[in-house]
Amino acid sequence: MHRITLLPLMHSASPFILPLANPTLIFAVVLLVILFSPLLLNRLRVPPLVGLVLAGIALGPFGFNVLSNDDSFHLFGNVGMLYVVFMSGVSIEINDLRKNRIKGGVFGFYSFVVAMTLGLLSGMYLLHFSFATSVLLASMYATHTLVAYPVVSRFCLGARRPVKIATVSSIITVTASLVILTLVSDQFSLLRSNTSWLLESAKMILFGVIVLWLYPKIAHSFFKRFEDSVLQYIFVLALVFFGAFFAQVAGLESVLGAFMVGISLNRLIPKISPLMNRLEFVGSALFVPFFLISLGMIINFRVLASGFDAILVALVMVLVPVCSKWIVALLTQKTFSMNRYERQMIFGLSNGQAGITLVTVMIGYAITLPDGSHLLPDSVMTGAVIMILVSGTISMLVTENAARQMLSAGRVADDSVPEEKRRERIMFTVANPHTLDHLVEFSIAIKNPRSKEDLYALRVVNDNDEAHKEQGDRLLLQAAKVASVADQWVERISRYDVNVASGILYSAKEYAITDVVIGLHQKLKSRDTLFGLMTEMLLKGVSCSLFIYKPVFHLKQTSRLIVFLPGRAELEVGFGRCFAHVSNIARKLHVEIMVYSTPETRAVVMHHKQMHHGVSLEFFLYHAVEELHPLSGNITDADMCVFFAARPNAISYDETFDKLVENSVLSDTAHNVLVVYPEQYEKPDNTDERFSTLHQPHYKFERLHRSERWLFVQVQRVWYRFVKTIFRR
Repeated sequence: MHRITLLPLMHSASPFILPLANPTLIFAVVLLVILFSPLLLNRLRVPPLVGLVLAGIALGPFGFNVLSNDDSFHLFGNVGMLYVVFMSGVSIEINDLRKNRIKGGVFGFYSFVVAMTLGLLSGMYLLHFSFATSVLLASMYATHTLVAYPVVSRFCLGARRPVKIATVSSIITVTASLVILTLVSDQFSLLRSNTSWLLESAKMILFGVIVLWLYPKIAHSFFKRFEDSVLQYIFVLALVFFGAFFAQVAGLESVLGAFMVGISLNRLIPKISPLMNRLEFVGSALFVPFFLISLGMIINFRVLASGFDAILVALVMVLVPVCSKWIVALLTQKTFSMNRYERQMIFGLSNGQAGITLVTVMIGYAITLPDGSHLLPDSVMTGAVIMILVSGTISMLVTENAARQMLSAGRVADDSVPEEKRRERIMFTVANPHTLDHLVEFSIAIKNPRSKEDLYALRVVNDNDEAHKEQGDRLLLQAAKVASVADQWVERISRYDVNVASGILYSAKEYAITDVVIGLHQKLKSRDTLFGLMTEMLLKGVSCSLFIYKPVFHLKQTSRLIVFLPGRAELEVGFGRCFAHVSNIARKLHVEIMVYSTPETRAVVMHHKQMHHGVSLEFFLYHAVEELHPLSGNITDADMCVFFAARPNAISYDETFDKLVENSVLSDTAHNVLVVYPEQYEKPDNTDERFSTLHQPHYKFERLHRSERWLFVQVQRVWYRFVKTIFRR
């Protein structure tokens, strides 16, 4: 027998000779760096991106020479660089861009012009760099990354005007910076010297058509046909790298191609989707850290000791962006009549520098001039790391200080709802494997991002058959796995009860559930399944909100939410909470809400702005339910119809509207349908005291027969109309 030896692993020399040559040991060391560098530097308030760059500097050839900057780091570094830019494009808030495009555009214009002016002047006359180097340096100053956004989220200020403006302007400045990077790198490309401008223009147009027009169509068809998570992830990665390659063929920079792919797939990859979770996880765990470590390995901090010129470069790169951001924040304050707290917030948010700056530095350093030097010298590489560290620290401190001042000065409305009223416990039923994934996805979508509660999955077993019990356990486990992809923990509940509705009722009461989600199969035909005994028992037995969801396609493919509100829907106790749940769906999917309501309901919805912060609303008024029937022709297959129904004894119950809901659910629609029953018989938080008795029925009301209850409700409605007429006068 012949003995097989692995020479790279059984080398006669010691595997610990520096720099390391054993690939297994190299990968293990890199993983340890990725694991421990954020843990060690978080206490020093050093951003994780900078921490990995500093680790690369320490382990690289200009540090302790533990790792050599070989082809493997070049490969993974290039992949990570494209990954960073792609995630910047796919994470863009399209809704914010559309709603705040004017103010954000003005702020972005100020940022770009001021930073480019100061950057060019300081680069050419203080640092004596060339025009191309100064332009590239100035484009780095013009961008900003919202590294302090977690601070804003912690203080619940994400919907404030300065935050929206800073978010939109970051999109504009990043795009402009990538365009400048492409133009500068093209000036030093040898591939463009022998081609005509007409051919290059044709290549660019073809690239735009492929990425911006063809890519979304291909991706939409693929996501619709293949639901395997691994296939979807590999498919997206293939689109990213082919897009980067097409950009190179068109004479553009590969990072611009990856960014354009991110923009083209933005609407197809919502933040709540498992695919987005996987993209962020794999990127944060592997690709991006490799890129940052490989960037640190080519930075030489020793240049700071070579003379005053290197120190001057670092000082200029720290002071110029800070001064330009302060000037821009002042100009924005004067333009839009902001107060000083809003100015400080904009200044703090716009100070952060991170991903795109590092990408620009790496590409600029890779460009070699005819004399053999780099377009961005070593001193700029070192100054960029110092700039990112200082700007990130300033951004965090200023943003937190501005947020505290805004709260203490009463600039933001205080949430006066008690903690127990804000508690949110969502329970979904597990019965049909065909709707399981849809129900988990929907439950996550309606959940308030501020809620720390877990989701609850309920399986009601109505016999002692072991096979049924095992099937129920498998469904609960599958629900937990699906939710874990979106970092949501599911508490699994298995209950034995001969009646499914009874099991849901007792579980809701036992676990203090606030919202119950049940699903319907898309081929539902029987009216009794929806409005029969089970639903009637649920509506009578629980006071919490009930969501009946009929999925046809995945929620992430929704393009619009079309909400139908019955008359007097605003007088339901749970209307505000349920409308907030619908707003959460629109906010997470970045889609608009089209609301069909009466004028009175519209006025209440617009008054309670906390229901729909950050959501685009468009109202269409009607005066009779019959006016809603012709609207079915305006509903597309990618829409989701939401009906706010009411219990038979509720103040907003309308038999004609109820028929409309029934027909919509039982029809063969190609779109998702959601029926919402708001909670009942609890003291409302923001309901007018004049009508609060309508939501607190007398104890004798429960003893009345069905016909007597109907007569009692009709008398209440007549009294309501009479009181409303008197107050109007």
